Amino acid sequence: MPPSDTYFTSTMSVKEKKLFEKWYTDQVNSNYTFNFKEEIISYCISDVQILREALESFRKLFMETAEFDPLTECLTLSSACMANFRKNHLGRSRIGIVPRGGYRGRQKSSIESLEWLDYESDKLGQTIQTNETSGEKRILNRYVDGYAEVTHDNGIVEKRIYQYHGCYFHLCIKCIPDEDSRRRIRGKNPCPYERTKQTTQLFRSEGYTVIEKWACDFAHDRQHNPDYINFFKNYTKKRTPPLNLRDAICGGRTSALYTHLKAKPGQKIKFYDVCSEYPHCQYKMAYPEGHPTIFLENDPLTPPVEHWNGVLKATVLPPSDLYLPVLPYKCNSKLMFPLCRTCAETMSQDVCSHTDEQRMLTGTWCAPEMHLALKKNIKLLHYMSYTNTQL
Repeated sequence: MPPSDTYFTSTMSVKEKKLFEKWYTDQVNSNYTFNFKEEIISYCISDVQILREALESFRKLFMETAEFDPLTECLTLSSACMANFRKNHLGRSRIGIVPRGGYRGRQKSSIESLEWLDYESDKLGQTIQTNETSGEKRILNRYVDGYAEVTHDNGIVEKRIYQYHGCYFHLCIKCIPDEDSRRRIRGKNPCPYERTKQTTQLFRSEGYTVIEKWACDFAHDRQHNPDYINFFKNYTKKRTPPLNLRDAICGGRTSALYTHLKAKPGQKIKFYDVCSEYPHCQYKMAYPEGHPTIFLENDPLTPPVEHWNGVLKATVLPPSDLYLPVLPYKCNSKLMFPLCRTCAETMSQDVCSHTDEQRMLTGTWCAPEMHLALKKNIKLLHYMSYTNTQL
């Protein structure tokens, strides 16, 4: 027989070790000859037999419960559980599939077009519906850059459509007059310029007033038109990319508050470990259902902050004395929890001396994070976009 310590007796409980010692003594007293080759073959046969019987039992129980064969439809245990959830527990229209490019991916507006619409809105004296306000309006099965209904003194309501045309995309005849160049750009596709003219004519034939601006004309007006020059002289509005739901996902987080701590007299250091937090949250916590409702900046229908349940893109101002910051911020390929944007971006190790404007954080966060942040005296200055989900 091999020495008894080769059976890892140090890992056995007292009861297990007592049973082992009796078995081992009986083997020695009976002059049992340990043949490693025979033992390893016997072990492998027994191991495979146990695995086969266990797998057959698992397959039988799973088919009785889930009513499908996990061995033919799934590769892993987690995929089998997910398949069971989808087939037997997930109701119709419960989980919304996010469209490619996000919920506003189809409504893309250039910065120049939004700046022109800001100018037109200021000149008009009322808000123009755009991608940034309540979303682009759909008219005659087409999205338009801007839309406004203007009520005149005589009570007539004028329906205005604002269209901004990029010169390259729409093949401006002033910027690209050469027919060979225009044909090379569009390839086998219909002429964008002619299609743009047809769309404009369609809107006008249905009673809409169409105000158009070509990118080259807008650039010229900003340099030479006094009205444009005066407006943009004091124009300070800054724009950020649309809300991306994945920006709110930050992954696992660790933070070493102490690299080395010695217990003082009368002080105890305790170890606290959270077990199975991820499955606990999946089982116990609320999950969003269906597609969200999108609220843009200054939307009067936006619910109060305390009732938010989704994801928001916003600008906040943290206090300067919060010991454990709440909101994550991504910069320099790192996940940080700063109280000052500029300090984080410059990786400053000095005492912060920046202004409130330099300290502001702009990011995408989940509503529960924002609720806790507000309790910690972090100020929500404004939001650019908010997706409200049903839980």
